[in-house]
Amino acid sequence: MRNGDEVWTLAFRHKGNVVSSKTEIPKGDLDSAMTHSMQPTTVNPNETVVLGVIARNKGKDHTESSDDVDAMIRDNQEVHVLRCTIVKDR
Repeated sequence: MRNGDEVWTLAFRHKGNVVSSKTEIPKGDLDSAMTHSMQPTTVNPNETVVLGVIARNKGKDHTESSDDVDAMIRDNQEVHVLRCTIVKDR
């Protein structure tokens, strides 16, 4: 990790199970940042879902959250998406 980088970890826990993602992001002069957890959902085995989003912007004094991931990617300068695929135990 370079000097000045930020380490962001997004994690979710459900009934003792944890899923997480960690990323190193160069520290910048960004004006707004937010994390957004998606609404609870039912997931079928082998289906991939979005659990959360980190969005950051420069030149914007706010960041709006939404469950529409495509809109979040389109409307923000930097977006990190945590996706999870549920695998059924055999």
